[in-house]
Amino acid sequence: MSEAKHLSRSIDHLGDLGAKLRDLQGFATLAFELIQNADDVPGATAMSFDVCEDALIVDNNGVFSECPKVEEYECPWKSDQAIDHRCDFHRFRRIASGDKRREADTTGAFGIGFIAVYQITDTPELISAGRHWILQEDKPEDQRIEVCPGCAKCRASDLPGTRFILPWAHDSNSPMRKGLQAEPVSPDAQQRFLNELEQTLPIAMLFLKRITNIEVKWNGCIRHSFKQEKDRLWYMIEGDFAEIAGTLRAKHPQRIEEKKSAKVTLAIPINDDPTGLLCAYLPTQQNTKLPFHINADFFTTNDRKRIHLADGFQSEWNRAALKAAAYAMANSIERLTTLLGPKRFWGFLNTLKQVADLEHGEPTYAEFWKAVEPRLKAEKIVYTTKDEWIKPHEAILLSQKEEAFAISVLEAMDFNIVNEDLRPYQTLLRLESIGVPLLDIGRLCIKLTTDGLIKRTETTNLPVYLSKKAFREGLWAHISLLLERQQRTLKVKEEDENRLRKVALAPGSDGALWPCSEINKADKETVLLFQSCGNAIPFVGEDPAFSSLSYLCRRFDAAAAIQILMNIDGNVLESAWHARKLDLVKLFGWFENNKKDILENTNLRHGFAGLPIFPSSGKLHQMNALVLPGDFIDNLQLAEIVDLTALGGRREFLQDLQMQVLDFRTYVLSLIPLALSNESLNTEKRRSVVTLLAKRLGEIKDDQEVQNTLVSLSLIECTDGKFRKASQCYFESASVNECLANGVHFVLLRDNDSASIHDLYNWLGVASKPRPADLLERIKNISGLPYTADNSRIIEKIFMYLGKTFHDELPAVLSDLTILAWLPARGKQDRWYRPGEIYAVFQSYLFESQALFLDIPQKVQQDSSQFLNLLAIKTAPSIGLIVKHILYCCDKGLSVHRDVYRVLNDKADDPALNQLSGKKCLNIGNAYLSPNQVFWGDHPFGRYRQRLSDELRSHNNFMQKIGVRDVPNHEDALKVLDEIAKEFGNVNMPLDDEAHAVLLLCWRMIEKAYDAEKLSAVDIAVLNKQKCIANADKLLYPPEWIYFENRAGLAAKFDGFLKGNVIPKPLGAARAMIAAGVRTLGSAVEIQLLDCANPSEDSEMSLRVVERKNQFGRVIESQMPGSGTITALQRLEALQCMATTSLMIRYHLNTFNRTLDSQPESVPALYQRAPACLYFVKKNGRTASWSAIARELAIALFPEEDPGKIAAGIKEVLAAESAADATATLNELGFAGLDTVISETPEARPSATSLGNDVLVGEMPPSTADDLSLPNKPSPETAADAVESILGKGTRPPTKPITGLDSEPVRVGGGKSKEAKSSAGKKSTRPVLRSYVPSPDAKNDVSTGSDDGEDHARNHVDIAGVRHVLDYETNTGRIPKEMPHKNPGYDVESRNAKGEVERYIEIKSLSGRWNHSYATLSRPQFDKATSLGDAFWLYVVENAESDNYQVHRIQNPALKANHFMFDDGWRSVAEIDDQQTLGDENTGEENED
Repeated sequence: MSEAKHLSRSIDHLGDLGAKLRDLQGFATLAFELIQNADDVPGATAMSFDVCEDALIVDNNGVFSECPKVEEYECPWKSDQAIDHRCDFHRFRRIASGDKRREADTTGAFGIGFIAVYQITDTPELISAGRHWILQEDKPEDQRIEVCPGCAKCRASDLPGTRFILPWAHDSNSPMRKGLQAEPVSPDAQQRFLNELEQTLPIAMLFLKRITNIEVKWNGCIRHSFKQEKDRLWYMIEGDFAEIAGTLRAKHPQRIEEKKSAKVTLAIPINDDPTGLLCAYLPTQQNTKLPFHINADFFTTNDRKRIHLADGFQSEWNRAALKAAAYAMANSIERLTTLLGPKRFWGFLNTLKQVADLEHGEPTYAEFWKAVEPRLKAEKIVYTTKDEWIKPHEAILLSQKEEAFAISVLEAMDFNIVNEDLRPYQTLLRLESIGVPLLDIGRLCIKLTTDGLIKRTETTNLPVYLSKKAFREGLWAHISLLLERQQRTLKVKEEDENRLRKVALAPGSDGALWPCSEINKADKETVLLFQSCGNAIPFVGEDPAFSSLSYLCRRFDAAAAIQILMNIDGNVLESAWHARKLDLVKLFGWFENNKKDILENTNLRHGFAGLPIFPSSGKLHQMNALVLPGDFIDNLQLAEIVDLTALGGRREFLQDLQMQVLDFRTYVLSLIPLALSNESLNTEKRRSVVTLLAKRLGEIKDDQEVQNTLVSLSLIECTDGKFRKASQCYFESASVNECLANGVHFVLLRDNDSASIHDLYNWLGVASKPRPADLLERIKNISGLPYTADNSRIIEKIFMYLGKTFHDELPAVLSDLTILAWLPARGKQDRWYRPGEIYAVFQSYLFESQALFLDIPQKVQQDSSQFLNLLAIKTAPSIGLIVKHILYCCDKGLSVHRDVYRVLNDKADDPALNQLSGKKCLNIGNAYLSPNQVFWGDHPFGRYRQRLSDELRSHNNFMQKIGVRDVPNHEDALKVLDEIAKEFGNVNMPLDDEAHAVLLLCWRMIEKAYDAEKLSAVDIAVLNKQKCIANADKLLYPPEWIYFENRAGLAAKFDGFLKGNVIPKPLGAARAMIAAGVRTLGSAVEIQLLDCANPSEDSEMSLRVVERKNQFGRVIESQMPGSGTITALQRLEALQCMATTSLMIRYHLNTFNRTLDSQPESVPALYQRAPACLYFVKKNGRTASWSAIARELAIALFPEEDPGKIAAGIKEVLAAESAADATATLNELGFAGLDTVISETPEARPSATSLGNDVLVGEMPPSTADDLSLPNKPSPETAADAVESILGKGTRPPTKPITGLDSEPVRVGGGKSKEAKSSAGKKSTRPVLRSYVPSPDAKNDVSTGSDDGEDHARNHVDIAGVRHVLDYETNTGRIPKEMPHKNPGYDVESRNAKGEVERYIEIKSLSGRWNHSYATLSRPQFDKATSLGDAFWLYVVENAESDNYQVHRIQNPALKANHFMFDDGWRSVAEIDDQQTLGDENTGEENED
């Protein structure tokens, strides 16, 4: 087999370098990589870039580390645990080794940064630590580093610690340029490199760890020297995220090096605002737009131009670093205020906010604003015009630049004004998170209010900032500007103006400052006019500087004028008028000029009318007290006429003001009320007014206003001489006298003018019937007094009047009558009652015990039925009240009205009727019965229950609702039993005949329920201790005190002691009483055997009892069906029968804490339970008494039952000469047949524990019939004899089947054999039922007994077997019929008493034991067995000709067989293989041992 070939697989080295180089483009990248390499060298502090004509030379004062075996492939330091990294030379040899990742305090990570030099060179050179290496990447791998043996370059005396020489790669065709796919260096590359160095080095040096000085040279001459000047040019903020870093290392083990630093630094330039970069010690190209640079040990991309901020552990680290930087910056925020100054600081904050708000910005950059924002409110970051730094909430921002003129006055008011330099950042200042408030009207007003400028203030008392006129003018101008330019809603503007009106800003004509709301603005003439009114009225002074705000002051209009005049005393005005200081003509002229305002405002018009400025009779009055002259002459001289001359006319103006003109209507409306209000007006003048009104009633009768006015006046002269209003007076009438009595004012009518005055009074509302309000007042007065009969009669009269008067609606004034307690209640004199507390009497008979009824005659109530409804007095009861009335009457023994049941029947669906369920509520005769005490049909409870007549079917709905039933049940019997027990038992009285009869009928109903399983023994047992069973004297005893005399004469044995406690079993009630606790006396009495002469076991009696078991069963089932016949008969099997010549016994009883013994006596028979033994007297071979024996056997079978039930039948069976005679006797007496065979349940076989055995295939010996033999008892027959007797001569003996079939051997008459008895109770395994199947060509005489195909007659063995089977079937009560000898399939049909075939029996008779013999079924017999199933029986009779025969009965043998065994005779019908040779015919006999 040829060996496998191998092919090489390598990487294109230059192609790989070129790919990496494309990620490292840019002169800045090249410079940064070389700076980083230098910064990683321990001890390096300076480096230089010398741009020469032929090469770029990069020097630093650090030295490459070297191990002892630099030339070998692997560095020994790598395996040194103390060092764990390669030396610098080995690193240089390995591209992309990433070895620096494990070295602390180094920046390099990937090992590919040096590749950046191939942008400008093909052959870089390294000189350090005395070594000079020239790289030639286009050579084979083992030749890519040329080690210089020594040259001028590496032997120069001025060599630095490390030098890189990078010759410019100008040749585009060089192998390196082509292999790298890189462009050659352009002619201007040196200059561009210089320019980029000079631009990037200041930032590049910012975060270097070692290099502090970098020189830039041109052909050896220093062009620029850069120094690291952090403290002078930059403000550095440091922080760390060490805790989070530890968490990330634990989360990403082996991925984040332990050397990776968790420190962060922010560099904020002191002089300018840079565009921030992210720096991983050297700048990336990632611009954050933040105003500072951020340095951290970031995870960068391979080209170092960006950091990772996507997903993954690198992003998690970088974001944690940025968040730490954000919190470090936030912690230094207050220090930045003084460092940066106000403008730069707020520009700084503004940039943070703008970066955070960028729609597509990096979310991590927003962390800087999120970190600083919550701190701003609490820091002093706001610069004021006073050159102070304060907290935002302490400052005030002027929203407009134009407000700057007011800064001096605002500062004087102690406002801290935000410096104007911060105005560009107004939006930022107003942020909710910073919260610098705007100066607005509200704050100005608060200041002025705080300083007390809320009232008139003299200039001498003004605060400093208002003491100078210039300051006041400046404040007014500022307020004007705010009102004009601040953007506000109309609502806010109104609020601001209202605030300003409350502070003292307005200059008054008195020189003081007034609140604008308290000073008036008016023209000069108005000022002079109103100042003449006598009091000083405040008016705004003439100050042009305030003119723009003067609109805030009260405009002096009609309203203001009226208000001022209202505050001046009328006497002062009158004095000024008399002194000619007040010119009424000019004053009314001014008001007339402003009458529009007055006339359009009702309040103003009324106010003006109320001024005391209207002249009349040399005095000033209110307008309402005067009238204009008209066409009516006031003969009563009640009117005052206005002096129009003093007003310069102006009648039209006064009419516009609605001054009344003197006509009759006006006279009535105005002057008469005014005159009558004067208490000094005499009686005659008052009568004159009434007379005038009565005479001219026709002029005013239809004038509602006049009527209303006069109604309110005290015009009506009463009989007591006083004048009252019409609503207080009555004309005399009977109803008024009855209802209102003495508290009424009757009018006085004089004869001369009574008719006209009566009409006037009637028109004004004098009443002739009681007014509702007066009735209410009268009712309240009476109901406020205690109840008396007199007061009740007054209420009755008022009620009668109200009932006749009000039908459809109750006046509102009388609504209190529905809730007032003012009505009398029948039979109650304790107090008055509300309408809702009482009922009308109409249906009181339905519920009179449950409610209060109005104590007013029923006739009055009937006439006032509508008024009753208006009062909400109930007239009909609820069903619930009727129900309660019934229960109350029942409790008190009172009868109820028959209509109660009529109403309840009509409302049978009312839930309130549920309260009557089970309660006595049916008033029948003089008693109350509950629903369960009455029935529609007959009942056996006599006087304890009531039968309802069909007449009461009219109340069927009610009766059904409360649960009245047609007939009683056992529960009723239990209740009646309980009632009788309580009636007679509690007082120990004997039952009367009716109660006794009812008691027995109750017990019979209980027994029926018990038999029907509606009651359990447990249900009945609760009666055990209740006196509920009557003794012979009809006294009630508890069941546990009572015995049934189940044996005649047994109670008499105890000399009458049990006379009161023994009763005969009552027909149809005994079982229920026994369940309740009544016992049979026979079970309680112990029979003590005192003497038994010559006892001996009597096998004849034992055999007689056992063999007639079937007949006993027939008797038991006939007399006591379902009473446990099987169990009873089993007792007989263990019964021992002892014959004796005499028996002496005594009866013994422990009861009622007494021990009783009867007199000894002789008896012919006795059964004793333990051990089960029947003693009987037998003399001279004759049994003394079959009756006594039968009684004792009955006791043995059923100890708790009355032996008389079955003793007679048992006697017939016992006394018969034979079992057949006993069967014949029972048949004659009509006892039904009975099968008493008791099948024993076969015991379960042991559980299987394994399958198969350990015999290996090939080791198993050939099977023969002999191998299957089972151990059997010794037999007198040989094996050969047994085989020949069954299968014929010459037949090999088959395997013997297992004995122990599921059958019961029966001796003569059906008893068990001794062998069966001896084996009873022994544990046996379930037999295996095997059937032996002989070969098809075997002879047909292999079976015992007859065969269907045989022609010979039955032999004597078969005949004997058939006879035994017929006897057995007869003894079991079945009727056997022997079939013809050749009947196919079976020999006997056995029928039951109904004539139905129960068994088809095939009989196999054996002359000997059934040990080695076979009972064989022929083909027809087996077919019959399978077709008949359980009806087919195989009876095998062994020892058929012997007296000791046994019958084995096997049901459905075809089904029971579970093994079929085939002998080797079946070879003759086996299928023959065509390939089988003659030489293979081996019968196997040669191998038999």
